[in-house]
Amino acid sequence: MRLLGRKGQPSLLGPDGTKYVAVPTERTESWYLMLCQQAADRVEQPVAHWVDLAQHLSFSNTVRKMRGEENADGTHEQHEAAYVAAKLGYQLRVVEFEDLRVEDSNADLTDVMLQMMAEHRTGEGWFPNVCGTAATLMNASLKAPYDPEPATWLAPVGAGHDMHANMCATLVNSVLTTPNGDDRVIEGINAADLAYAWRYGYYLRACEMSLPDDGRDSLAEIDRS
Repeated sequence: MRLLGRKGQPSLLGPDGTKYVAVPTERTESWYLMLCQQAADRVEQPVAHWVDLAQHLSFSNTVRKMRGEENADGTHEQHEAAYVAAKLGYQLRVVEFEDLRVEDSNADLTDVMLQMMAEHRTGEGWFPNVCGTAATLMNASLKAPYDPEPATWLAPVGAGHDMHANMCATLVNSVLTTPNGDDRVIEGINAADLAYAWRYGYYLRACEMSLPDDGRDSLAEIDRS
C-alpha cells in the first residue's frame, strides 16, 4: 500500500497538514503515470521569463555542483538535457497540485527566501537567491526530507517524497529515450545527473508559488527587460 491524498476518508495527517488515505499500489502507479504524461504534454507551455532562465541554468546550478565540477562548462547536449529535465520537474509540480487540489504555498519557505536575500547567500538580488533556494531544496529532498527543519521548507509535499522519486525516474527516463523507444546516450550525463535537474525544476515551482510580493515584483522586471 502507498499513501495518496485527496480521495476517501482521511487515515493519516502528514507533517505539512495534508490528509492522506491508503490506496492500492496499482492505483497510485496509474495516477502518477497520468501526471507524468500531463507534465510531458505541458513541457512547452510558456512560463515566466525568469523561470525559463533558471531552468536553462539547471546544469550549472545542480548537475555540475553535485558532481563537484563547478568549473566544468558542459556540452550543449548536456545543458539541453538538464534544461528539459528541469522543465518536466516544474510542470509535474503544476499538475500534481492541481490534481490534488492542494494550495501550493509555504510561509516557512517564504521566510527562507527572505533570509537568503538578506544574507546575499547566493548573490545579489532575487534571481540568484531563488535559484539558490531551489538548489537547497533539491539537496534537502535527497538527503534529509524527513528531518524536522528541511521538512518545513519542503512542505507542502503533495503526493509525498516516495511518489516524487517514481515520477522523477519516469520523466528522466523519457529524456533518455528517443521517440522510437531506443536509449538516448548523452555523453557525460546520466539519469542520476538529470534527476538533480528534475528536482531543481520541481522546487523552482515551489519557490515561485511562495515568493513574497517584493520578490515577485523584482523577478517580473526580468520578464520585462
